[in-house]
Amino acid sequence: MKGFVHNAEQSFYINGLQMSGVSSLDASYSIPAEENNFLGYVGPADLIQNAPGVGNFSFQRVMMSSDEPITELLLMEEGFDGGVEFNSQEINFQSGYINSYECSFSVDSLPQSTVSISAYGEVGPFVVKQKNPVNQRELFTPTSSGISIDFDGRETNRVLSFSFSMNLDHSPVYKIGSIFPCEVVLGTPIRQNFSIEIEVDDYQTRSVYDYMKTGIHFEDIKVILRDQCSQDRQIEYNFNDAHLLSEQFSTDADNNTKVKLNYSTVSRHKPSIIYR
Repeated sequence: MKGFVHNAEQSFYINGLQMSGVSSLDASYSIPAEENNFLGYVGPADLIQNAPGVGNFSFQRVMMSSDEPITELLLMEEGFDGGVEFNSQEINFQSGYINSYECSFSVDSLPQSTVSISAYGEVGPFVVKQKNPVNQRELFTPTSSGISIDFDGRETNRVLSFSFSMNLDHSPVYKIGSIFPCEVVLGTPIRQNFSIEIEVDDYQTRSVYDYMKTGIHFEDIKVILRDQCSQDRQIEYNFNDAHLLSEQFSTDADNNTKVKLNYSTVSRHKPSIIYR
């Protein structure tokens, strides 16, 4: 079919590595402009670029391999390159920084992650990106039965899902005479959000007004994701001093009683994610 691009003909790269399990991808760039409307000007109307252009890339992937190549870039001071190839064409970028990262785990489904990137360098088909060979030994196939979460009530209540997200506030710094930033500054502290849904047996909800006397409830949360083929291979997420912000209780006539717990924490460092 004319104009049809098969998914086998498409691939996405970050920092030289081809991303596996990519299910969707968006790429765009914007050029800020304004009208040349000045006092006394009677020439032809036109648009003038009034700020540097920025490229935006976002993708969603099924975690058929670990997110280690992505999470390594979360607080990277130097930008990275990358791009998408499709039907012998390319849209590449330079000086990319991760704006947001999100991952979610749930019973009976593969974990997924979503990443958005801003590129402050050149964007287009003639940008050269790194391409390293794929190492098949790095493949990691997680299983829902291999997900374990340590938090209050985990011992006697079944965890149904877990999600984690963080946003990174990058500010490019420009100097006169340059179209590219001389520096990209990361704002801190960094806020991280967590959500855990459990099926209730004997979970005891928290008393919101007690926190006015004793302070916000907080705890350390550990999430372990094990490989389907090898239980010795795992990803461990450690979140220290996660503050409980809200609880949502729900039940119905089909004996589905659930509690959703929403946590948040702030840090000047990236999350502790250990790959074994």
